[in-house]
Amino acid sequence: PMSDILYVFLSVCRGLEHLHYSDIVHRDLKPSNILLNYRHSDPQVLQRPDVLISDFGECNRLEDIIKDSVYNRTGATGTIEFCAPELLKMDPK
Repeated sequence: PMSDILYVFLSVCRGLEHLHYSDIVHRDLKPSNILLNYRHSDPQVLQRPDVLISDFGECNRLEDIIKDSVYNRTGATGTIEFCAPELLKMDPK
């Protein structure tokens, strides 16, 4: 149902808000890094899961990103399919 989709979306937004408030930028947010934790194993128990953000291998502190205004990436990390389009550069060759 749409209410469940909205619940997961808003939970992710609240998690990101907490990270950003702590000056942390995740840098690799994608569906596989969103975990749903059901506290009850009984399928008869109706519940909404805890929504967790995982995989902090690419995260940076905001102050470090600002300090290094030119951040060089090797392309060997992160997930290109979920990269912000403004971060992609086209080789004019």
